[in-house]
Amino acid sequence: MELPGVLILVLTLLALFAAGVGSIVVARRGKTPVARAIALVGAAWLGAYATILLVASLTSHERTLALGETKRFCGFYLDCHMGVAVERVDTMSAIGGIRAGGTYYVVTLRVSSNARRVPLRLEQPDIVIVDAEGFRHERSLDAEHALGQLDGLDRLVEAGASFTRAVVVDVPHDVREPRLAVTVGGVLDRTVELALIGDEDAWLHAPTLHALVPGSGVSSASAGVR
Repeated sequence: MELPGVLILVLTLLALFAAGVGSIVVARRGKTPVARAIALVGAAWLGAYATILLVASLTSHERTLALGETKRFCGFYLDCHMGVAVERVDTMSAIGGIRAGGTYYVVTLRVSSNARRVPLRLEQPDIVIVDAEGFRHERSLDAEHALGQLDGLDRLVEAGASFTRAVVVDVPHDVREPRLAVTVGGVLDRTVELALIGDEDAWLHAPTLHALVPGSGVSSASAGVR
């Protein structure tokens, strides 16, 4: 989430509030034409904001990050210290006696923080694999537990530290261009971000995804599921 987008949204909300209050006060004083003018200015501002939001989203481009490339997430709309990168991708037909309906994609993620002082965490992370047709494939929690991956992705990360965690997704055999989509935030966060210019979660904005290359890893040091 970019700071300029937040400031523009806050200024817009303040302007609309001021226009609403101002038009009501002026109207009660009998100055109806002035009240209408203030209301029109507020409506014009709102229309301009909506237009900029729509243009920014429609002109955005989908990005696919390479293995090891970190996607940053912002907390409280002001900092972007938390990050997620795909370190390794393996495929399996079964895990711990649990057979996949298609193929299990075992994706080892590195969750990191570049904060200098305070520990942070990912807020309500949501992870799916999306394919070329736009279908979403959800995580297989039973397979993750069978793999021994019991800790959540929202665990606290000390300043400057990181941890790895594998997620498992059951993907059909004939899937095309599977990529990992990682998003964070609760209902309130996502609702605000729908109207945030330039934010990935803004209305109609193109997403940033992670490439999945089975059988590959960033380095030998990161190989395996830990």
